[in-house]
Amino acid sequence: MRNGLRPLGLLGAWIVASSCGNGGGNSKGEQTDGGGSNMELTWCAVAPILEARCQRCHTDPEKNGAPFPLLSYDDTQRENRYEHMGAAIDRDFMPPLWLEVDPPVEPLSCREKATLLAWVDQDAPPPPEDDESCVATAPVELPCP
Repeated sequence: MRNGLRPLGLLGAWIVASSCGNGGGNSKGEQTDGGGSNMELTWCAVAPILEARCQRCHTDPEKNGAPFPLLSYDDTQRENRYEHMGAAIDRDFMPPLWLEVDPPVEPLSCREKATLLAWVDQDAPPPPEDDESCVATAPVELPCP
């Protein structure tokens, strides 16, 4: 398994299967183990986390078998990708610690995970209208649950 592509073949099947269950939680009242904050988050809160932890593979063109890019807010909205992201993060399927790359993939911190899951639970709000590039918005990471 030289480049880690074989396990990523399971990603598509896992995403389809996970979309049939109740997932790890969402804004419809289901609980997650990492979200649940009352703080309103926007794309600006998660963009730095995605850049640091996800865009190594979820780039354009995709690398290491990633199925789609996650470079922009619009990327997260296509086909409700943010919901699939939340399920994958909640179940510790992403980031793929089993992927054999150099340097190795590291797990999300509990603050990064809490922030991403809370954003998903809030139906993935966009960046503020007056700061679409997130230049004036300070990065946010929620505390660990």
